Amino acid sequence: PYPYRVSVGGDLQMIELMSVPLGMTLPPEVDTEPREARAFLDFGDMLVLYSDGVTDMQNAAGEFYEEARLEVLLKEHAGASADVLIDTVIDDLVEFRASAAQTDDVTLLVIKRR
Repeated sequence: PYPYRVSVGGDLQMIELMSVPLGMTLPPEVDTEPREARAFLDFGDMLVLYSDGVTDMQNAAGEFYEEARLEVLLKEHAGASADVLIDTVIDDLVEFRASAAQTDDVTLLVIKRR
């Protein structure tokens, strides 16, 4: 999944990457050479990177967590610290999944410019 730039005011910008995400295995004929991408963060802005285990998580009803739900949390907690945002997303994932089995890893990295 593409990372997000979250402004301190709650604006989201999805950062489109021009190369294959880390950890993906593709056939040898596919160009997997990493390419540089830049994101400029103003003071208080955050960069949010996450694995597909976040948005592909399913609950007992078979519903996916999806980007839209993640985006709501990112907007609501744009002014929070990176630690608080991570805890909020993880708590929401646990509540959403409830008793359903976790079938993929979940990785979440939040960087906040001070």
